[in-house]
Amino acid sequence: MQKILFICLVSLLLLLKQQYIQGKGGVYSQNKVNLQINQQEILNDQIIKKDSILKINISGLKGSQDSIEARARYELNLIKENEILIIIPNNINLGSDDV
Repeated sequence: MQKILFICLVSLLLLLKQQYIQGKGGVYSQNKVNLQINQQEILNDQIIKKDSILKINISGLKGSQDSIEARARYELNLIKENEILIIIPNNINLGSDDV
């Protein structure tokens, strides 16, 4: 009788241990959820950075008519009559030898 009771208790303990590790809300699922949270936080940080850049651009456009005109000329290559538009990329270092 004691052997049967001991075997039942050990099997119950093993079943509970398996549920703790592999069951819903267990160790494995918790690690999976933590990984998803970390990935989402990284994605949220990237979106926040893009959002702040867009807010800066919008506030710059609200500032003056010149900034709107400069942006339209840059993005749409708009030119007036008898005008030549020259676009110089920001990366080019013109005439400066200091690095």
